[in-house]
Amino acid sequence: MTALAQGQSTTFVLAHPASISFSVDGGEIVILSVSRSGRVIFAQPITRSMSFGPFQFGDSVTITAQRGAADYFLSNQQKIQRRSRAPFGRLKTLPELAFMDADGRSYRQIWQVPFTGLCKVRAGYETDATSAGSITNVAFAGGRAITDVNPLDAAGAAATWTAIAGPALTAASATLASDGKLGGGVSSFVTVDVPAAADGSGGGFIYVGTQSNAASRRWHVSLPSIDYEDYINALIPGLRYRCMANASGDNVSTNQNAFVNAAVGGSSWLRGYHAATFIDVIPLNGDILSFTMCGDSTLGGYGNGATNPMGYSPGTIVAGMLNSAGIQCVMDNIGSIGAGARYFNQRLMDRLNNDSDFRPDFVVLQPFTSNDVFTTAAISAGIGYALESAKMCAAKGIKVFLTTVTGASGDDAAKIAARNAGNAQVRASSWPVIDLDSILTNPATGLLYPALTTDGTHYTRAAQELAASLYRRVITEFALTT
Repeated sequence: MTALAQGQSTTFVLAHPASISFSVDGGEIVILSVSRSGRVIFAQPITRSMSFGPFQFGDSVTITAQRGAADYFLSNQQKIQRRSRAPFGRLKTLPELAFMDADGRSYRQIWQVPFTGLCKVRAGYETDATSAGSITNVAFAGGRAITDVNPLDAAGAAATWTAIAGPALTAASATLASDGKLGGGVSSFVTVDVPAAADGSGGGFIYVGTQSNAASRRWHVSLPSIDYEDYINALIPGLRYRCMANASGDNVSTNQNAFVNAAVGGSSWLRGYHAATFIDVIPLNGDILSFTMCGDSTLGGYGNGATNPMGYSPGTIVAGMLNSAGIQCVMDNIGSIGAGARYFNQRLMDRLNNDSDFRPDFVVLQPFTSNDVFTTAAISAGIGYALESAKMCAAKGIKVFLTTVTGASGDDAAKIAARNAGNAQVRASSWPVIDLDSILTNPATGLLYPALTTDGTHYTRAAQELAASLYRRVITEFALTT
């Protein structure tokens, strides 16, 4: 039982689904307000002892003792059930647009992580180069603010970096465009001490410096004119990210705290270079929840501005909700812009086959895509690839969710009918389903509601938030709770 004196108020975020019970004597008045996704869903004065709920994890609860004292407690909490596994998580928030040539300059990325203290971290690299290569050097440090180009430790002094030789990179398949077999490699693990975020947003920051060479100059990019931090860092403060390039010099093996973020050669693409595709983390302080999103640009969060920000997806939104609810969470975004189902499923299967450490708690898998064109044959093939991926996940004890698929601009009656038939098969499957089509598509037209899309195919910010509410409910029910 928690007590509040008259006039006191408390606000907290539910870390688990729970009911709220009150002990109220005659004449006392308590105000209960509950918000979900920024909207008030429950507000009521309480004048007698009673219970309310259950409310969902991530709900924001405010209790005010308006007259007299207030006594309350949380009941019927559903505990998170975690299987025995390594406390390992993969962090990658952005979808990929393309690969572009890099060069030998120094690159820097900053990831916010939901924990502090000692951890092991490594960097993973992917390339579409069809010849083998290597990364020259990689360096790691902990920092306390996303705005610090050069990291500071907990005392405000220049952070200590650990520099190591970079990994060898395997060659990509010559038929990458269809089979999704990228080249790449991962660095060794190093130990980093992560200080608390100076702004109190939770967790801390991991800095990664990368120095490429002529044999490894093909890296992922996002849109050149849109920085992830332009929008997402304000919308989801627990998952902030930056990527930068230095004009010249080595700021990886040496001079790490003299990095200067600069526009280089007039190329706006350098704003979007992501030298390391992902980082893998093993924290000392607590276990972390890890999940993977696998699909096309709609699942990955394609965007180009404030209306539909790049990387703002149900995955990043739900990860942010979990972190704000006190559940340490990282996500891995295999969102491949313009890719077919074979491509993004192969990306997932390669990780499952070739990386014994890769074992997220659950995977959200898109079974087919408009990028293959909506025909019965293409949809059947896509579902087949998804079932291969799902089987491999199940063999590792990884929970799988399938999604239904929304339409694309210009879909005609035949494509809509084929997609509807494919979605019906997904809904009838034995896998838990996140039914995006049921909430984003207008059944009268078979197309996305106009208010939820800017181009007929990709989702607006409002659509992503609506989809995230569905993700949260389904994931809570099937993956996180008893």
